[in-house]
Amino acid sequence: LGGALDVAVQVATRMERDGIGKITAIRTDYIEMSNGTCPQLSFHLLRVPPVATLREVEVKKEFLDEFIKVMTAVATGAREQGGCLRYDLLREEGNECKFMTYEVFASRTATARHAEAPYAKAFDDFVSSKSPLVSTKATEMDVVNFQKASPAPGGSPLIVMLEVHIQESCTEEYLEVMGANCEGSRSEVGCLRFDMMRAVANADTFVSYEVFESPAAMDVHKDMPYVKAWGAFQYGDKKPVIS
Repeated sequence: LGGALDVAVQVATRMERDGIGKITAIRTDYIEMSNGTCPQLSFHLLRVPPVATLREVEVKKEFLDEFIKVMTAVATGAREQGGCLRYDLLREEGNECKFMTYEVFASRTATARHAEAPYAKAFDDFVSSKSPLVSTKATEMDVVNFQKASPAPGGSPLIVMLEVHIQESCTEEYLEVMGANCEGSRSEVGCLRFDMMRAVANADTFVSYEVFESPAAMDVHKDMPYVKAWGAFQYGDKKPVIS
């Protein structure tokens, strides 16, 4: 039993150290058993939600091939890192020089660890030594509703990112409506991922990250009742969407 208690302490301590959870209470007690009493140690852990970064980058055309090579190494390395939950490299349709990364980590500690990894440093060196970027913008997000696992895409999936600014008085209803949209969408055969985030610096700004296996799957999605419920909320009398 002593060994089991040691393991429990180590796991709880590691979760707090890595920023995945916070210990809010520790309780010791004895429980009655058929052959006597047994010590019991209980932890109350408050789980910390994942954090995401949406990074928009425009690359000078002469550096495209090298940028893709370096960023592919970053994405591959990040996915192998403990604490990385998702790392996607996206290219804007219709503009070969514009990219976006969708980076999700279990905690800010894991994000900081990623920034110090050799592959991340290699990207920093590429940027500082060759100035390959026209512009870059990073937005920090708290993940409100995250899909833990998703099917591997085949071919070239369709990815939609929807950013909305919601009236403060309507945010709770928005979270309820979009939460139902997230859960319903994930049950669709053609939906590969559906996540929802909230901007750290602006609590009325939300982004949904939606991945479908094809335009046809997206068309099916649009006819679902939870999507129509989102449309009814979006265009309803309360006018919840600022932009």
